[in-house]
Amino acid sequence: MTTYRLMPYTVEPTDNIENKIPPGVKMIKAPEVWYDSKQGEGIVVAILGTGCDKNHLD
Repeated sequence: MTTYRLMPYTVEPTDNIENKIPPGVKMIKAPEVWYDSKQGEGIVVAILGTGCDKNHLD
């Protein structure tokens, strides 16, 4: 098995996206229910990673 190590890095934002909502999010009308929601109260989010691909273009 080959072992890869990732060097520490910092992601620098290219622009301020705080006030921009992606078109797909607007299309499903998500912003309309955000204000009526409990702002994530009681919600658990999990992210499952599959590792890294050193040959991937990104």
